[in-house]
Order: sequence, then C-alpha cells, then structure tokens
Amino acid sequence: MNNRRRVFLSITLLVLVAIGARAQSLIYAISFRETAASRQAHPQPPFFRATAAEKLLAVRAHARTEILAVSAINHQSTVLFSDQGPSFEIFPEGDPSMVVRAGKLYAIGVEREWRTGPSPGVFASDPAFYEISLDGSNKFRKLAAVPGAPASGHLFIHSSGSKLGYATYVNDKYMIFIYDVASGRMLQNWNANGFFRKYCTDCLDQRRGWLNDDRLFFNLQLGDDDSISETSHNVPGTYLSSEDGKDLGSMPPKTGRAAEVGYARDESMAPTLLGTGSNGNLYFVDFLRPTGPRPKKSPSSTTFLVIADPRSGTQRQISLEGRAGKSPFQLWFSATSVAFVERRLIEYREENHVWRKSLETGAEEELLTLPANVPGSTEPDKTLYVIGWMEAR
Repeated sequence: MNNRRRVFLSITLLVLVAIGARAQSLIYAISFRETAASRQAHPQPPFFRATAAEKLLAVRAHARTEILAVSAINHQSTVLFSDQGPSFEIFPEGDPSMVVRAGKLYAIGVEREWRTGPSPGVFASDPAFYEISLDGSNKFRKLAAVPGAPASGHLFIHSSGSKLGYATYVNDKYMIFIYDVASGRMLQNWNANGFFRKYCTDCLDQRRGWLNDDRLFFNLQLGDDDSISETSHNVPGTYLSSEDGKDLGSMPPKTGRAAEVGYARDESMAPTLLGTGSNGNLYFVDFLRPTGPRPKKSPSSTTFLVIADPRSGTQRQISLEGRAGKSPFQLWFSATSVAFVERRLIEYREENHVWRKSLETGAEEELLTLPANVPGSTEPDKTLYVIGWMEAR
C-alpha cells in the first residue's frame, strides 16, 4: 500500500451534527485493558477458588470502558457511564463502534452470567446493540441481536435518533441493516455488493450515514494497490441510496474538492462526505499534497475540511495544516465546531490530544489529553475513542 492510501486508511472520520441546539460537551470513551504487569500487581485467585463474579471478570476483554463528557466551556470531564462489573461489557473497538444522539449512546455489547448447572460455566448472550443512558443512571437497554459474526461492523445513526444503521460483512456480502430504535425492530436489510460494484469494483466503503432526509450516503475509496485491477470500473466518490437499497446516483464529483495554490490533489481519491448540518451544508474532508519542496519530516498530504452549500454551489475550506506531522486526525462535527484527535509519538509511545476548532472563527483549544501508556506500568493500558457531540439541554 502506498503512502497516500496508508494515510487515508489510517484516518478515522465520523460526523455527528447537533440539530436545533449548540453542542456543549464532547462524548468520548476510555477503555482499560489489563497487561501482564497490571495482572501481576493485582493477582486474581485461581479459577477453581474464585467467586462467580471473579470468574465472570476473568473472561472480559477489557477491565472496563468508561463513557465521559468533556465540557467545551470549562474542559472538565464527567463519567456518564461505566460497564465496570462482571455482567455487561461494551465492545469499544471498531470504526465507529459507538454513536451518540439525543442523550443516548449506542454500542455493541454482551451480557454474561455464571451458571452452576447442569453444566457449570460462564454463559454469554450473543452480541447485541444496546442503548445506553448518558444521564448518570448507568442504565442500558438491549435493542436487537447483532447480525453476522464476529460483531465487527460499523454503526451509524439518523439525525433524529430514531433509526440505527449497521454495515457489516455476512457470508461475503456487505450488508446494510436499519433498525427502529424505539422497538429494536429491523426495518431494512440489503446486500450492497452490486450497488458498490456498479460504480467502483475495487472500492471499500470508508464512511456511511444519513443525509438530512432518509437517503443514505456511502463514501467509496480505492483500497490496497495490490487489490486494484486495471480492467475494473473504478470511480471513487460519494454515492446515494434509499434505505431499502434503491440506487439514487452520486454526489456531483467536484463537490467537496479542496483547492489551494501550491497544492495538488490525488485524482484517484475522492473527498469524503462526513454528513450534513441542520442548515443543509455538506461537510467533507479532502487531502492535498504540496507541489514544492518541503521539510523531510513534514507529512505527505495536508487535511482540508470543505463546507459545501448545495443551494448556492459555493464552498469554503479550512486547513488543518497547523497539526502538520502529528497525523492521523480524527474529525467530528457539531453545527459550529470540529473536534479532532492529534496523536503524538513521544519516544515511540502514542499520546492523544483532543482539540476543538471553531468553524466560525478558526480558533483552537485543547479539550483534554490522554498520556501515553507507560511500559511496565502496574495500571491497565488506556485507549481513547472520541464518539461525538452531545446536544445542549
């Protein structure tokens, strides 16, 4: 895989637009994973002597996952939910594995219990979609079983919070599932393979979601160079469908393209649509490479946020070059700001800095920092996941 696609594929992007209210808090998660050193510092009893709760804890993939909110006003973080305990575990990995809307978080998880007979052991439910309350009550509700195995697909949510989407491979078919959040009932499921191959045979679905109406969008981008055939029909871009899979064409190809003097774009990559704002604007990310000489340690491309007004046909763009050399970036949007994770390598260890950038003034402020994991520490390793904005109440 060449550098430009490695940069692209390493950048995880998610959009959550606050509808009807200014977002005040950024929702993020921290998962805690035990290491050999942390287990040695906090030894567990042998399995045959452990209590039922200790046996359940022993099979967890993560010691716990906490859901937190950091205020965009005073930068204080508050824990809103924790799955610490023996019975319920969130699966935080994925792209994205958690989404938030209207004070609720949606994630994939599993419930476990210890049974004494007739065959003693740990029994787990099938992975399922869960609705998690972010009011501090630590309540959660099972919506529906996750289709396919393992549970490694991508969640997306309607701006109203009434419908949850899931994209995953089932028996080599790239399936799209849509659920009613209130009842957990499956509304739609369809195979997207033919739809994608019509436009870009060798492309992968890099991002998907709803527009402001009930149309779905899919960002198709070319994958690894080794998997691209010269004889294939490949036109990367943003393509639209109805919720039941009806082909609704494509986004105009020039929409969302960045343009800057002294930069050139890679025509084999399309701008990535992240979503729409309540004002109808379209939010894209695009990448340009400098055409002139550059310092040896500078990145091969610069990230641009492009805001397109489909009514007037005008666009404006914001460069994120201020973080040059600190990629990859992860971008989230509210109606007025964008949050991104700047990952810094400190002596070969990754340190995470979460920033907020105003889309109105261009001003930046750091919201929080997650220090790098320390080798040999007796504390569990921590991983940061930024999920999205929570609307003001």
